[in-house]
Amino acid sequence: MRDYPPLISSFGRRRGRSLPAHKLKLAEELLPLIQIEMPQTQIQNLATVFASVAKSAESSIDPALWLCHPQDDTIYRAFHLEIGFGAGEHLAAMAAANPDIGYIGCDPFFNGVGNLLVMIEEQTLSNIRLFVDDVRLLLPFLPAQSIAHIDILFPDPWPKPRHHKRRLVNQELLSQLATLQPAGATLLLATDHVDYGAWMLEHVLAHADYDWSSQSHADWENPPDNWVQTRYQHKTTLQGRKPLFIKCVRH
Repeated sequence: MRDYPPLISSFGRRRGRSLPAHKLKLAEELLPLIQIEMPQTQIQNLATVFASVAKSAESSIDPALWLCHPQDDTIYRAFHLEIGFGAGEHLAAMAAANPDIGYIGCDPFFNGVGNLLVMIEEQTLSNIRLFVDDVRLLLPFLPAQSIAHIDILFPDPWPKPRHHKRRLVNQELLSQLATLQPAGATLLLATDHVDYGAWMLEHVLAHADYDWSSQSHADWENPPDNWVQTRYQHKTTLQGRKPLFIKCVRH
């Protein structure tokens, strides 16, 4: 049994309905090839993260097809982290558009992982690695100043005041993320919950390592360029809830 530090859960559930047969097959065969297991010692560089998750050639999926064996981090010009990738649409689209960037996706919800695995298979994406657990378990093992961009997209808002302690975005998390990002790196927080948006902004403004980069209403009402809408965002937009985008820069 791994000795994980105690954490207050920031998410509601890990599984939904049973996965169909093909997604279960991908979870058994593809996921082990690209899954990041909890490191036993501190990871020295991100190339190790991307290379160490690969299985041998005996796997039923050809590792050469998935390019799971990069020799060093010069293969990727940058590394991005997406926390809470949901059904995986945004992460898969970003990875497809930027094959020279290594993407680490973190989400504990297994059904969303199944959806993303289908997209990874269909698009033959080789630059995604997954951590299927609470991201806060992984952050201490990633090297300092290694992540050029971080997305936290529509985390659980925990609207009731007694549940605010479960909100993922807080001063402690921002400090952990700041350690992973060099000066000039970017952080994007997105939510469709007005109160959580105010909470996020309050914590960003109070944090010594991040600057809120927005200059006008349009900056926080509109997503970044080349944005790919998530399934969750599409659903809530139809319900009349407008998302907020809090764009930050590490200084």
